[in-house]
Amino acid sequence: MHLDEYYPTRTETHILARHGRDIGTWAGNGARVVEFGSGSGQKTRLLLRHLSEPHEYVPIDICAPQLSINAQSLRESFPGLAVKPVHADYMKRLQLPANTGARRTAVFFPGSTIGNFEPLEATAFLHRAADLAGAGGGLLIGVDLKKAKPIVERAYNDSAGVTAAFNRNVCCTSMRYAGRTSILRASST
Repeated sequence: MHLDEYYPTRTETHILARHGRDIGTWAGNGARVVEFGSGSGQKTRLLLRHLSEPHEYVPIDICAPQLSINAQSLRESFPGLAVKPVHADYMKRLQLPANTGARRTAVFFPGSTIGNFEPLEATAFLHRAADLAGAGGGLLIGVDLKKAKPIVERAYNDSAGVTAAFNRNVCCTSMRYAGRTSILRASST
């Protein structure tokens, strides 16, 4: 995320800094923020700083250790904010903690990740997000604009090889996880 070639994080951070007040007005007073793939929470902090008395924050992430670290850090940075982490795969239907009085739910999905989905996956994901946002809620989503091929290639194939190593790790972890899942299924039948 911090490499010179990787522009999406810088771009979204700039947008949140520049338009944070408008985003805060859109979310309204006392909002509940639900974030898919919360990661380190860098963009989350920018968003929360612009909200008027946010009621609660529900980070959703598949990486339990990172989720726990991020949740604790946000509790320390925003002492009046209820932080309710959910360890889950946001690509599947999930249950959120009960809403304890937030006026509206703002679903936050930065990172342009939706551009990685197949059309049917994206449609299903957006339907789940709409269900979680509920009546009167909304979705704040990062979507990359069309770029020249060399810009995108440099972003995802950086000169230091960091992104390639990350992707190999994700693939290997996914394969190991998938292997355990199939072993568990076989042993439980």
